[in-house]
Amino acid sequence: MRFLPILPLLLVGMLAGLLLADANPMTARPASPQDPASTNHVQVPFWDSVNVEDDLPTELLKVPTGQRFVLTDLWFLPQDHKVIAPTSIHDVVWLESQRGSDRRLIFDAHLKYLPLPLRWETGIAIDAGRELWINYRAATPTDQLRRVHFSGYFEPDTGTPGR
Repeated sequence: MRFLPILPLLLVGMLAGLLLADANPMTARPASPQDPASTNHVQVPFWDSVNVEDDLPTELLKVPTGQRFVLTDLWFLPQDHKVIAPTSIHDVVWLESQRGSDRRLIFDAHLKYLPLPLRWETGIAIDAGRELWINYRAATPTDQLRRVHFSGYFEPDTGTPGR
């Protein structure tokens, strides 16, 4: 019975200790991924595959507001793995960044100049609100689809001009 009056004091002391521990940077919980402060430098990986028709521009992605996308890899695969889409060193691939009527050519090359798959060390940055488009033109027209696989990452848009 003598310990009952001490019990409320112990509970108040424990609660005060917990509250003070969160305020102390040495003992505070780590920031969760949802905390805005923890996303300042977060890179979110992204990859996808799309089917591309010969000489028909195809949208790869649209970059959301507040983000930018850094394209790091690009592979050209046959649509049907049993049938290999013919390629030639004279085939051409190009990438565009678009926003409304503003179109910017990012990349344009014949396959003979490209080590495939394409892997950029620093990547190609696409700004928020822009769309990334690809076009593949075979030297010999074909009705076979090509599967384009690409990867990169989203990161917070820091206002640094990109493409």
